[in-house]
Amino acid sequence: MIARFASPRSRTAVLLSLLLLAALGLDIWQYTAQRAGRHTWFDNAVSTISYPLARALLQAKSAIEHAWMCVARGHELVSENERLSLRVATLESHLVELQEARAQSEREQSLLSAYADSRNHVCLAHVIAVGSGGWLTYLLLDRGSADGVRQRDVAVTRDGVVGQVYAVTAHTARIVPLSDPTSGISVFVQRSRETGILKGLGDWRCELRYLDPDAAVQPGDQVLTAGTGGVFPKGLRVGTVISVLADPNTPGKMAEIEPGAEFRKVEEVLLLRPVS
Repeated sequence: MIARFASPRSRTAVLLSLLLLAALGLDIWQYTAQRAGRHTWFDNAVSTISYPLARALLQAKSAIEHAWMCVARGHELVSENERLSLRVATLESHLVELQEARAQSEREQSLLSAYADSRNHVCLAHVIAVGSGGWLTYLLLDRGSADGVRQRDVAVTRDGVVGQVYAVTAHTARIVPLSDPTSGISVFVQRSRETGILKGLGDWRCELRYLDPDAAVQPGDQVLTAGTGGVFPKGLRVGTVISVLADPNTPGKMAEIEPGAEFRKVEEVLLLRPVS
């Protein structure tokens, strides 16, 4: 018998039996204590040992759930960010359009107000292109004969004369600006009443020719249309004298003129009927 218990297998069997009996006894002890409403030292020991572990496991579970939610919502957040970015870009585009429409409306009202006393209005028109046709430069308008536009109608801005209509289709019209070399109109200096001819030099520049040798013209003088020639009404602003010098081709003087209207930047014009 002693030999049999001495073997490893026998010792293991005995140890397991003792553990089983101990566990059974401990279970009976705890059951009896619980029936009696008491806590055993074993319960307290187990609770003390297991509480930190249970708390750590609970915190780990919460962290894992939070990380999983972040990963799960990551794609949704990226999609939402892209949608919001597109929405912002669309709203910004609409805002720019509204601001541009408001600025255009204000320019048009200002232009109409500048010529409120004139009774020969035709219509407002917008410059849609600047081009060259053979030997002249022109501004293309979005109004034509269907809107009442005719050849020789005068185009003006709030700052001064732009030119006159020389070609018309049903829905477009072309303006030859004062700066074109083919242009020449009668003008006078507002301060001194000196008269002359405003000629275009190309490249959006003009000069006042055929002034008298003793003409009292000086830089800063305003130049207006003279109203002769049967096209431009009298008193429309043309530009400002920049410099005065001797005319190499005549005994008189000539002057460099800065046009009132910035031809390259004109966006809207008011069309007026010619004087005859």
